[in-house]
Amino acid sequence: MVGYSLVITVSGFAFGFPLGFLPVFAGASIGSLLCFYVGRRWGSRYVRYVMNLNSFMAECVKVVETGGFKLLLLVRLSPYPFNIVNLLLSATHISFRKYAAATLLSLLKLLLHVYIGANLEAITDLFRKDKDGDDGDSEKHNTISKQKLIFMIVGIVISVATMVYIMVVAKRRVEEAASMMRRQEEGEEEAIEMV
Repeated sequence: MVGYSLVITVSGFAFGFPLGFLPVFAGASIGSLLCFYVGRRWGSRYVRYVMNLNSFMAECVKVVETGGFKLLLLVRLSPYPFNIVNLLLSATHISFRKYAAATLLSLLKLLLHVYIGANLEAITDLFRKDKDGDDGDSEKHNTISKQKLIFMIVGIVISVATMVYIMVVAKRRVEEAASMMRRQEEGEEEAIEMV
């Protein structure tokens, strides 16, 4: 969601890094946990109905439900739509405590958006012309700004690469677990047929 990312980035711009992370973390935590609670309390029957309309979605949720904390954390770190995942997970047997721990850990990924927002001024300074003329410090200022920009770009590239890696690993784990569950179910069906 563009709006969600923009608000997080603006928080970094307004409050700096890491202070801008505090309102972002608080808001995202409360929103996620409340969505899960409301979904579980009043909407789990409807969510299960909608989930069962799509067999792949139902299978993925079943895999996450039985896959343990590590798989749940990987799914929370992946760039799936956050609110949809909140609702889908609310219809599972995953405990609130386990869900909360994975969600709160996964929200650390928002540090990247806050960091980008906090460094927006450095980017604009790099491209801004000195209106008052050259006072001798502008070359030193430009060197510092260029260094900040290089470090920021390297940091962003490393963060994006890490997120892509996590997404690929999470997707692979879900597919492997789903495949294993299908093989187990087929084996059970064959055993029943033999009897």
